[in-house]
Amino acid sequence: MSSRKIVCNALKVSVVVGTALNLINQGEYLMAGQGLMMGNVALNYLVPFCVSAWSGARALPIHEPGSRHADAREPER
Repeated sequence: MSSRKIVCNALKVSVVVGTALNLINQGEYLMAGQGLMMGNVALNYLVPFCVSAWSGARALPIHEPGSRHADAREPER
């Protein structure tokens, strides 16, 4: 998996999760016609992006050929 793919996946997660978080956290303001808190809107998209990108990057060495994790096998029971 490349870093480009990690970023693309993180963006997709951010759009879905960030939108859900904004609807949950600021839905009342939207329904009342009040202004949104743009700092909170940005954070609701930024946090899922960071979590997804970080977890994707952490998993990257596990799947790379030649890494110590890629060659590890489950012990037989």
